[in-house]
Amino acid sequence: MTCRTFGFLLLSLIATACGSKEDGDTASIADEQSEPAGLTSPNEDAPAEAEESEEEDPEDMGDGSEDSERNEDGAGDEDTEPSGETQDPGAEAEESDAGSGESSDPGTSSDGMVLVAGTGVPAALPATGSSGTLSTVSVESPSGLIRDLDVKIDLNHSCTKDLVATLASPSGTSVVLFDLRSLVVCSSDLEDTLLDDEASVLITRGATPFSGLHRPTGHLSDFDGEDAGGVWRLTIVDDMVGDKGTLESWSLKIGLD
Repeated sequence: MTCRTFGFLLLSLIATACGSKEDGDTASIADEQSEPAGLTSPNEDAPAEAEESEEEDPEDMGDGSEDSERNEDGAGDEDTEPSGETQDPGAEAEESDAGSGESSDPGTSSDGMVLVAGTGVPAALPATGSSGTLSTVSVESPSGLIRDLDVKIDLNHSCTKDLVATLASPSGTSVVLFDLRSLVVCSSDLEDTLLDDEASVLITRGATPFSGLHRPTGHLSDFDGEDAGGVWRLTIVDDMVGDKGTLESWSLKIGLD
């Protein structure tokens, strides 16, 4: 081998060795540059996302706060609204009066007679203490000439032989309905006693509790021909101390022409 050839080979080897080193250094540098970029990129993005999250959170919290305020306002409105319809106090008063059992309008019986109710009942008999007078009036009776009149009374008393009852018409005529002072013993109560001139049993001949038809002490026919229109008055006298009771109800049954 000549010196020229040996020199050429040596230069080729040196060039090859230098080229490999430069390629390796270049690859190493590229790796070093790419590796940091891969590591730092997630960390740089994370703070940005965190900042965006922190910026969005106040807005979300603000929306929730507004919803909460709206809910609280709504709940307050619902609490202040009435749960039902408000009833007029006047309506309550009317209902109370309607339940008192007193009617301002006369009714009509099945046989066409006018029914006129007494007012202020039930009432203590006598009005105070254990002797004295109880006086009550009827609702206003319609006008018309009387052709027949009956009286219905319901009362309880510990000694009915103390009692005398009188009915007065709007015209001033007075009839004794019963005078029980002739009874030998203290009977008690008149239970739905109907006083009628056509009854067969006189009230003083009846037996306690005098239920049903009885003929009155006086004559109800004394009212026949009068105008029934106006207010009638029932008066009951208890003339003996020591006993008392209650007038539960009374009414008139009037046939008009």
